Amino acid sequence: FYEIRKIILSTLPILIIHLISEFSKVYEKSTANSIGEGVVSAYYYSNKLNISLIGILITVFSYKVLPTLSKLFKTNKVKFITLSKKTIFFSILIVLFFTFFLVLTSDLLIDNTLNYSKKIKNIDLLKNSFIIYSFGAISYLIIQIISMIFISSNKFWLAYLPLLIVSFLKFSSLFYINKIDTLNPHTIPLIHLISFSIAGVFSLFLMSNFLKKIEIS
Repeated sequence: FYEIRKIILSTLPILIIHLISEFSKVYEKSTANSIGEGVVSAYYYSNKLNISLIGILITVFSYKVLPTLSKLFKTNKVKFITLSKKTIFFSILIVLFFTFFLVLTSDLLIDNTLNYSKKIKNIDLLKNSFIIYSFGAISYLIIQIISMIFISSNKFWLAYLPLLIVSFLKFSSLFYINKIDTLNPHTIPLIHLISFSIAGVFSLFLMSNFLKKIEIS
């Protein structure tokens, strides 16, 4: 019974995040459609490359670092703390490098390499949204890496709390702006950036306190 309860409690935040995210997507698409033609496509394609890049980095981390962290948490807390700090530090460096690279080469990527300009009508919005989502990807990676470190130490609610905050902030903001008649087309990408930035800072705060408690104990 204990194991079943543990599984239910660990999956509950995931279900809540998924439920809120689905409602957010509905409001986001509805709001984007009301802004103008081609806005939905601009948002979709501008965020697609960032998500793909972050997905690769998270996959590498989960296969290479996560098993080691899980083992160290049980056997050597000092090495667990050291590896956790190094992982967060180097992850931030990597995502900063790729983010600034993508931002600096955004025109080349969009006009030539990705060739999205033929698929959507609002190319200027695509380019601007691409830059905003790129900076949002920094916080997104930080949140995901820290979540995995918490998971390696069986702290499931701490792992998913920042993502719950992101989901709540995005949903409440989209719910509010959905009632506004005239919106700036950059509003939704900015909501994405602000939500992830707040949750990213909060996740760093949680991890800092968590590692300090381990050091004291």
